[in-house]
Amino acid sequence: ELIEDGRDGILVDPANPQQLAEAIERVLGSDSLEAQLGRAGREKVRAKFSTRTGVSLNEEFYAECVSRFHTLPRN
Repeated sequence: ELIEDGRDGILVDPANPQQLAEAIERVLGSDSLEAQLGRAGREKVRAKFSTRTGVSLNEEFYAECVSRFHTLPRN
């Protein structure tokens, strides 16, 4: 779900050593592919896992918790 095959990584079947070896050879054999995967991966991490994004997601989560707490029936 995190990696887009060919865009910011290469997905292989972990139980298939031949497929893994071919993917490694493909990346090592192409400076442009290596650079492209690296750039795209860094950009994805900056966009999805920055401190700002993490703080925003936490704020949304806690706001939802508080909202649900206030709607609970009182005894």
